[in-house]
Amino acid sequence: MNIERLNKLADFLDDLPPDLSNIEFDMDQWIVREFNIDAVKKTLYGGDVPCRACAIGMALLAGIFESEGLKKELDRRGFYPQYRLSSGIHAVLDFFEIDLETFYELFSATGYWGRPSPNHVAKNIRAII
Repeated sequence: MNIERLNKLADFLDDLPPDLSNIEFDMDQWIVREFNIDAVKKTLYGGDVPCRACAIGMALLAGIFESEGLKKELDRRGFYPQYRLSSGIHAVLDFFEIDLETFYELFSATGYWGRPSPNHVAKNIRAII
């Protein structure tokens, strides 16, 4: 488990930057806007079209881990995490050095009752590390 990276993510989630205020926090999505890639691009590059993103998606949008190799990649459904040769869930597992059970506890909607806030996810990260 990479505690330094998880702590960095928890700190970020506790104090999301204002430029992400138009992004709906949704633990069911990496980064997506109703399957409309043009709208997602517009949101990311200066537009005001809202989209949804999970904890990892928010970090990808802000680029807080880019220098460490975790990047966002685009496909027809939206953006997803990419790390080295891994993508999606496997990128997150490899980057944070966690197992699948921990991934689901922290980064999946199934790990929460209702719709968690970014602060709730940050609290869960800190409880596990």
